[in-house]
Amino acid sequence: MRLTSAACAALLMAAACSGSTSSAGGTRSEPATRSGPTRGSANHLTSSEVTAAGADISTALDLVQRMRPAMLRSRVAAPRSDGSTDVMAYLDGVKLGTWRDLSRVHRSLVQEIRYYTPSEATRRWGSGHVSGAIEVTSRK
Repeated sequence: MRLTSAACAALLMAAACSGSTSSAGGTRSEPATRSGPTRGSANHLTSSEVTAAGADISTALDLVQRMRPAMLRSRVAAPRSDGSTDVMAYLDGVKLGTWRDLSRVHRSLVQEIRYYTPSEATRRWGSGHVSGAIEVTSRK
């Protein structure tokens, strides 16, 4: 397989950018370590984040509103056939209703929370997910 000069330049630039920075003395600095829970992606609340959440958070809805509010935002202008653009909610794969129903799930039951895009939610649960879906996985 032949690489073009543009592809080679892009690879070299990516390699140069990925290296760690040097300190004033010319030696490489150690990578910074993070304390606290490991943060998931914008579409995933990890179990360590759920465990470390503040004591004032009592439901799955509280967790999402505080830690990943973008999961609750409608991402489309075209409503479903019933006129709704709400993000749908699931608990262990079983439909709860809309995102508002996450208030029925106590935090102590939550293992992790994941947002699915409309296409991912449609593949997983069928039609009716124009704004995607949030699934709560419970502790076993």
